[in-house]
Amino acid sequence: MRRKLTGVMIGLSMAWFPLTGARADEVQAASASARISESRQVDYVSQVTGRPYRLLISLPEAPPPPEGYPVVYVTDGGLYFGTVTETARLQGLNFYTPPIVVAIGYQEEGTRPALTLRTKDLSLPIDAASIEANPLFTHSKLKAEDTGELDDYLTMLRTEVRSRIVAEYPVDLSRQVIFGHSLGGLAVLRQLLRDPAAYSGYIASAPSIWYDDKAVLADMDGLPDLLRPLSKAPTLILMVGGDEEDLPRIAPDNDTLPAALSSISTAELREGLRISAMVTNVQQLDERLSEMDNINVTTVVFPDEDHASVVPAAISRGLRLTLTK
Repeated sequence: MRRKLTGVMIGLSMAWFPLTGARADEVQAASASARISESRQVDYVSQVTGRPYRLLISLPEAPPPPEGYPVVYVTDGGLYFGTVTETARLQGLNFYTPPIVVAIGYQEEGTRPALTLRTKDLSLPIDAASIEANPLFTHSKLKAEDTGELDDYLTMLRTEVRSRIVAEYPVDLSRQVIFGHSLGGLAVLRQLLRDPAAYSGYIASAPSIWYDDKAVLADMDGLPDLLRPLSKAPTLILMVGGDEEDLPRIAPDNDTLPAALSSISTAELREGLRISAMVTNVQQLDERLSEMDNINVTTVVFPDEDHASVVPAAISRGLRLTLTK
């Protein structure tokens, strides 16, 4: 056993630290970009929004079942594609048929461009006065003209993107899931409250319910009438980090504010957190939905997680609860 273990460790050392005298092609191969197996990307311009997008698509490694693969559609695709794909593949070994993952992102490379471009796609219209009322908006330098195309974005997903996937791959139309975090979570709720039949599963991670004075909840009263005729109840997974109404910390046991927030005062930050009321809004929405029939709702508050750190936990829990039969 010791000799085998030593061999593994030497192999790892060689992988990380190329030996002196290694061939040029070996060094070049070692520095090539990593990729996810059985994945591809498609660049296209949407006829609905008129904007360019990049679809990141991963296929399960196992052959499709007779009914086809489930599909998970991921907003903010460039940010979460890898995490959703690998989580689904690991869980698919034990809990459910691994899905096709379709992540909708942007053709610009990098995290910051994606965070800028997403705002128009994933938000409802908002006016300048509402922006001025929230310190977090003014801190981000948000402009009213950079918001408001969420409904077109959701239409694009249901029509253009889904049609492409159904045409190219064996798909189980009865198991279609949508995931979103933050503004993406707002998008998930917008879809559910306006057309719950569009997907079988809805994963809303830390949804921005507070946005524009909770405008997304204007459709709540009409939801029971939309749910009543459905032959199968949709599943909604509502999740939020337990620390999302507290000042962000660099670690659960360290109260130091992250450096990225150094330009906003503690008072402004507290006011923004009060307005956002992330945990409170999720809990209140859960209470309202619990009174409705023909919808399965699970709400999870993850302790010691904030708005950024909750994402991997939400992806893991959301996939398992929406895809396991």
